[in-house]
Parts: sequence; C-alpha cells; structure tokens
Amino acid sequence: GLGSAARVAAVSFTRAARLRLTVERPTPSEAAKSNCRTVGHAQGNSSVGKPRRARSACTPGAAMWKAHQDEYWKEVEKNRRRPKIIAAVVGGLLALLTLYFTASYMLSPPVVERVLSETDKLNCINRINRGGAMDNICIKSCQMYVKVVPRPSIHNACMKGCQSGSRASFDRGCRNETMPSEAEACATMCKTFRGVLPAPRTQEICWEGCRKGRVASFESGKDMLDVVFSEPMPAGDEL
Repeated sequence: GLGSAARVAAVSFTRAARLRLTVERPTPSEAAKSNCRTVGHAQGNSSVGKPRRARSACTPGAAMWKAHQDEYWKEVEKNRRRPKIIAAVVGGLLALLTLYFTASYMLSPPVVERVLSETDKLNCINRINRGGAMDNICIKSCQMYVKVVPRPSIHNACMKGCQSGSRASFDRGCRNETMPSEAEACATMCKTFRGVLPAPRTQEICWEGCRKGRVASFESGKDMLDVVFSEPMPAGDEL
C-alpha cells in the first residue's frame, strides 16, 4: 500500500542522489592518481596487514585544492616579479636619456660668450661722431631759442651747454658707464656765461641746454652700444 510506495520513492531518490554525486565529483589528474598510488604503496609496505588507503591528500577534492594552490602561488610569484621588471625598464630608459643628453652636450660646439671690448666702445663713439647725433640732439633741444633776443647770444648759450653735456654723456654711454652728473657735464662750460648779458639768464639757458643734451645723449650712446654689441664679433676680438 502506501508504505511500499514510500519505500520505493525513497530508494529511487537515494539512487538519484548518488548518481548525481558520482557525475559532479571531480576526477583527479593522472599525476594525482600516481601520487596517491605511490603514497598508498609506501604506507602499505610500512603497515601490518592490508595496505591502508592514502590519506585525504589522495581524494579528488584534495587534488583540486592542490592544483588551485599551485596556480595561486604562481600568480603571487608573477605579481612579485612585475614591479622589478617595471623598475628595470624605467631605469633603462632613464639611463638612455641621460646618455643621450650627455652625448649631445659633449658633441655640441662650445658657446663663445661675447665680452664688451674696447674696440666696441670706440666703434660706438666713432659711429655717433660720423652720424652727427650730437648736433641733431642739440639743434632739437635749443630750437625754441633761435629767435630769442638778444640774438644769437641766447641760442649760442643753449647750444654750447648742450654740446658740453652731450659730449660727456655720449662717451659714458658708449663705455657702458654711469651717466655723468650735471656738475661734471655742465659746470666748466657754463661758467663762461656767468657775466654775459642778459645775466643771469644766459648762464641759466646754458645749464638748461646742458641738462637736455646730457640725458638724451646718454640714452643715445647706450642704444648705439647695443647695436654694435649685437653685430658679429670682429675678427681681431675672437677668443
């Protein structure tokens, strides 16, 4: 009746479960089987009576665990070596770059630094004198006094003072020195106009012209020196 049917169903379920476990159970590799036989044989020879089955290491699950363990340690070893490989590659690249820049520096021609020479200073002064720069500056600075009376005394005082200041400043500018003071550039020349009528206006105009010429000529001399210095080095001054 119902009891027999239940027993048949239980037996069928048990058989199905065993069949499923048999199908899903991993099969050990040939190396694992050989290892199991070797271990079992060794244990059998050392034991009394029948050889015992190998320990749990010879079961299919243990064989799978051993295989996964081997793969894990291989991956660990690979990861451990990877930083060393990267460091070696980076070090090699840095060494090549260092060698390249060192070779480029050693093979490049030496740069000769241009030094301001006495020839450059004299060349600057000669160009200013030939170009009439001083006359142009003073004519422009004293243009307002051309028609001022008494003529030409006022205009001449301005021109003389301007020329005195320009001469000193041109020389200092071309020699890359500091600009002369008003006393250095103007005192000697403008003393000569102390008693000239209309006094003291004539002497004051001399000083005014000298101040204008002093500043403008110094800047012009510096500019001319820059032009001379930017040109190719004369053959006689090459190092």
